[in-house]
Amino acid sequence: MSYVIIGGLVRSKDCILKIVNIGNDNIEWQSNRLIARAEIVSDVNGSMHANVMSINQLTGKELQLSDINVGDLESNDCNRLLKLLNKFRHLFARNTKELGCTDVLKMHIQTTTEQPVYRKPYRLSFKENEIVNEKVQDLIEAGVVRESISDYASPVVLVKKKGGDYRLCIDYRALNACTVKDRYPLPHIDDQVTRLAGKSRFTTLDLAQGYYQVAMAEDSVHKTAFVTPSGQYEFLKMPFGLANAPAVFSRLIKVVLGSLGNDVAIYLDDIMLPTNSVDDGLGLLGKVLQLLSEANLKLNLSKCSFLKQSVNYLGHEITAGTIQPGQAKIHCVAEYKKPRNIHEIRQFIGLTSYFRKFIRGFAVIARPLTQLTKKDVEWTWGPAQETAFQTLKERLVERPILAIYDRNARTELHTDASKLGLGGILMQYQSDNVLKPIAYFSRVTSKEEQFYHSYELETLAVVESLKRFRIYLVGIPVTVVTDCAALRTTLVKKNLIPRIARWWLSIQDYDLQIEYRSGDRMRHVDALSRNPVPSPVLLIDNSDWLVTLQLQDENIQSILSQLRNGTDNKNIISNYIIKDDLLFRQTLNGHRFVIPKLAKWSLLQKFHDQIGHVGFEKCEKTIKAQFWFEGMTRFIRKYIRSCLQCAYGKGDHGKLQGELHPIQKAAVPMHTLHVDHLGPFVKTRKGNSYVLVIIDSFTKFVFSKACKSCSSVETIKHLKDIISQFGNPSRIITDRGKAFTSRYFKEFSEEMQFKHILNAIASPRSNGQVERVNRTLINGLNTMSDSECTWDDHLSDVVWGINNTPHATTGFPPFKLLFGHSNSRLSAYPNGEPTDFEGQAKALEERRATAKLRIDKNMTLMKDRFDRSHKQCIKYSIGQLVLWKGGITRESANVTRKLNGLYTGPYKICKADHSLDCYTISSIKGMKGYRKFTAIVRGEVLRPYNSSISDESSGSDHEVDRDDLIDLLEG
Repeated sequence: MSYVIIGGLVRSKDCILKIVNIGNDNIEWQSNRLIARAEIVSDVNGSMHANVMSINQLTGKELQLSDINVGDLESNDCNRLLKLLNKFRHLFARNTKELGCTDVLKMHIQTTTEQPVYRKPYRLSFKENEIVNEKVQDLIEAGVVRESISDYASPVVLVKKKGGDYRLCIDYRALNACTVKDRYPLPHIDDQVTRLAGKSRFTTLDLAQGYYQVAMAEDSVHKTAFVTPSGQYEFLKMPFGLANAPAVFSRLIKVVLGSLGNDVAIYLDDIMLPTNSVDDGLGLLGKVLQLLSEANLKLNLSKCSFLKQSVNYLGHEITAGTIQPGQAKIHCVAEYKKPRNIHEIRQFIGLTSYFRKFIRGFAVIARPLTQLTKKDVEWTWGPAQETAFQTLKERLVERPILAIYDRNARTELHTDASKLGLGGILMQYQSDNVLKPIAYFSRVTSKEEQFYHSYELETLAVVESLKRFRIYLVGIPVTVVTDCAALRTTLVKKNLIPRIARWWLSIQDYDLQIEYRSGDRMRHVDALSRNPVPSPVLLIDNSDWLVTLQLQDENIQSILSQLRNGTDNKNIISNYIIKDDLLFRQTLNGHRFVIPKLAKWSLLQKFHDQIGHVGFEKCEKTIKAQFWFEGMTRFIRKYIRSCLQCAYGKGDHGKLQGELHPIQKAAVPMHTLHVDHLGPFVKTRKGNSYVLVIIDSFTKFVFSKACKSCSSVETIKHLKDIISQFGNPSRIITDRGKAFTSRYFKEFSEEMQFKHILNAIASPRSNGQVERVNRTLINGLNTMSDSECTWDDHLSDVVWGINNTPHATTGFPPFKLLFGHSNSRLSAYPNGEPTDFEGQAKALEERRATAKLRIDKNMTLMKDRFDRSHKQCIKYSIGQLVLWKGGITRESANVTRKLNGLYTGPYKICKADHSLDCYTISSIKGMKGYRKFTAIVRGEVLRPYNSSISDESSGSDHEVDRDDLIDLLEG
């Protein structure tokens, strides 16, 4: 029976159980207490067995029977084994710091060029950089690495493992490319297997992080140097990922154990001790442990097994007295599913026809199948088709098609991938230069893998095939043949995405060459990838993980126990039910799986974080369709409100924040001026590139000045000219351009005694009057200018037109509202000089009064119209932390920020003007990249910063809010 291990739990084919007793290969299980754990061991063929370990971590104390993976032994033999292992207790390392370091040999790196290999460090986030520093520090403390000043440098890749931890990988592809390969001769697999014939007891040993127990030669240490964003380091021990590491490690084991001759079977890092009896096994084990101790090598106890009666070794199933070839290498062909349509028939024929020259009478055998692929032939599957199908499968997995592996033969690995599965065929050229298959590989893709990009799937097919055929391919040159052209660049590509990096860097010690072939020449592998068979390895899905947590939750186990024992608690009886030994909540919408308290966070990560950060309603609906836990609506809402990724990256929905706050206008000309710069334009012959635009808030009269720059000096000069002619304004409103925020402009406003109002950042509507004039000026200049270099010649004409045509709001030309009469270009007074000055003054007052009424009415209409599509801003208090939409960034101007997040921060509120929804925010001292900064912004571009949520519901025990009420009604 094969087991999949989940923490302290073991999953059989049908259920999940807990280990409660370990005997002589008799494992007892039950579901209410946990006293042991097990670990999965899988060989190259996918066959598995479980190493069962005690739940307590190994310590320096004496080993117990429950600490080791042992075969079926008598009690006396078990005691003898324990005594022997405790004698060599120092050989079993618990962590990296306890690893040994042999002096038997050292690793040398010989390169084909004297030119140092240097690659820049890859960019890492702040969090990733911290993790890298922690990993490096652990290796320094363990004596594995040290700081470096080498002229060599390989970059670090941080790869996230499935368990959430990170693996530190060094990208040695460039170094491996110029390394002289160590062609250490490995023994023939058949010779190694032959040594096991007639044996009845088998012990397997595994060195703990074996590479780290081999010292680097002093002249090669500098070549292992790697760089991180924080520094440069080099390996004192042999690192993973070097091309010659497998050969060096194999040589080490051979040298250390070579004196035992044929008593020990050694292949790469597989150490097998075959014996005829328990006594012989204990004697040989003692000799091996003594030699390992003398070489200062340490073992990984959890991966060792002792005196077993059956093992899987190098693709063979070894049982006392018998050796059978492993079935994994032909499993995918032997279990090839029966075709159900013409498309699948074509795929199967594509697989078999690739080897048709080795199948005598192929056309005759396959005729019942090929007939089905012709036009106008009705689909049928009868005895003739079944016979042809089974016959062709049999021919594919026997000689002369399936050849015997030869380590010295030219080797190719053909791979292919699809959304359905992965496929690989290991092939070798025979003595007659004919390419024949050695083994087949195929497996289905997981649910997550089905969403991978085609390039990722093709890469995964290569990596999985290499791992499956590892015993055949390590230490020899291999040509990988694929129909994915992009894979050819992966060996030399500098920047790899993390998933590809994790796969590709795990196979750096293979001697690979990538060859591309078109898809029509790869139909044999295509058939395996599109018709995969279930892998013999059982996979753990997320539901299994939830089940294990429920089994370990005390509250849930208590409810289960009460239901099984017939409780009188009506609340439990009416709300819970047991299905398949698991606890479900009875709700109006059906039965829902009860989620343990500790799993709430991970559940939200799966249904919110890992699927694009969906909104509250979608997330709640998805979770409530399957699961239940107390207070789930409130918890989901708080979780999503506190999600920083959503806060930084998502926009608002529904009505926009920010009501309109019109600027109150006095019915006095030149009381309030709106000022702005327009441009830059193409520099004219006079040297002008900008326009200084000024509009009187009441009369709408426009002043414009062509400028050479936006400097404070030139801006102040033009404003002084206007003020000297029309009088001093009470206030001037501007944006936050450098001309208006400078010290000179501040001194100018104090000198002229007007109030200077600066808009909030990124708030153009606060200076909307001048922004509207800018648009009119641009349209006018576009239509009147014959050349981009003469636009300033027409500026006065465009402005004259604005000032002498009726304004849409006031109903009067700005010139007439300011001066009291029209400004006709033909004649200012066609009927003669005016004589009724009192009447004209009275008429001017009436026009201004009418204009004021129209302005006020228009402001009211505009505010009502604007506010209907907006809502009130959130009110923030001083000291509150906020995010700022479109805040200060240092991105390149020609790079889109659409995927860089909408908000920056957090910032702190320093001042608040709730009447205008304006706030002064400042950067927070002590944060990363801190620099002193303050800004005035509108409330509509701010968002509350919520960095965490409380796991407990707020309020007293007697409070019931809407969310709690929903949960009560639904469950």
